[in-house]
Amino acid sequence: MGEKLPPLNACYNTSDFENASYQEMLNMVTGVNATAIMARGTALVDAQTEIEKIGTELKEHVGRTTWKGAGGDAFREWGNDFAKETLKLADYAGTAGSSLQTAGQALSEVAKVVQGHPDAVAMCYADEAKEKARIKAVETARNEAIPQMNKLASYYMMAEQSISSQEEPNFKPLPNAALPDTSVDTWQTGYGSPGNASGSTDSVTSPQSGHTSTVDHQYSTVRPDGVSPSSPDGTPVGHTPQHVGAVPGAPDTTGTNIDTVTMPDAPTPTTTPPTGGFPPQGRQAVDTRHLFRRW
Repeated sequence: MGEKLPPLNACYNTSDFENASYQEMLNMVTGVNATAIMARGTALVDAQTEIEKIGTELKEHVGRTTWKGAGGDAFREWGNDFAKETLKLADYAGTAGSSLQTAGQALSEVAKVVQGHPDAVAMCYADEAKEKARIKAVETARNEAIPQMNKLASYYMMAEQSISSQEEPNFKPLPNAALPDTSVDTWQTGYGSPGNASGSTDSVTSPQSGHTSTVDHQYSTVRPDGVSPSSPDGTPVGHTPQHVGAVPGAPDTTGTNIDTVTMPDAPTPTTTPPTGGFPPQGRQAVDTRHLFRRW
C-alpha cells in the first residue's frame, strides 16, 4: 500500500459530523491503532498470493488424476469446483486486505489532523482572555476535524462496500460417489445380532462324504443352587440337553464310535443317625444315568 490514498468515489461522501463537537470527534480517533489495521491488511494481501498458488496446483493435480469410472468423474468434478472456490477465496482475501490497508491509512492521516490541536482543551479558564483563546482554538479544531472525519467515514464506507461486494467462497463436501464403498459384511451378518439368546447354527461337512449337517447350539446356564437364570424379558431359561446327530453318510472306519454310555451304579450312602438325634443333612444319592442319551 502506498503513502497516497486511492481516490474516493463521490458516492461515498458523507457529512455525518456537522453537528458533532470537537471532543466527540477527538475521542473517536484516540486510542485506535491504525498501524495494526494496516498490518492485518498486508497479511491478507500476502495470503492472496499463497492461496492462488494452492488453487492453481490443486486444479492441475485434479486434471492429472487417472481414476476411471463414476467415482473418478465425481472426484474430478468436485476437485475442479474446489480449486475454483480456492481461487475465489484468494480474491476475497486480497480485496479485504486492500480495504483494511486503505481504512488504516485514512485513519492514520485523519488522526494526525484531529489530534494536532493541543490548545483546544475542554477545561475552562477563569481568566477571561485565556477562556476566549481556548474557545477560539476549539472552534478552529472542530472546523478542521469535520471534513477529516467525513473523509474517514467515507473511506470506511468504501472499504465495507468493497468487501461485501465480493462473492464468498463455498466449499462443498466430497460427494458420496467419490467415497469408498462401505457396504461390506460385518460380524452381525454371519453371527446374528448381539443379544440373540437362541444361539446359532453351524454347518459341519464330512470330509469323507461331502455331506453337510447342522448343529444347533443352545446357550443356557444353570447356577450351582439349581435356579435357572431368566431371559431379558423375565422368562426362566431352562437347561435342555441337546442331541447332536452324526454326520449322515459318513463311514465308520475308526472303530471308536460310542453307541451307549452307561454310568456305574452310584453307591448308596448309609449312615446311622445318633441315638435321639436327627438324621444328618447331606446329599442324597442321585442316579445320573437317565441324563445321558445315546450318541
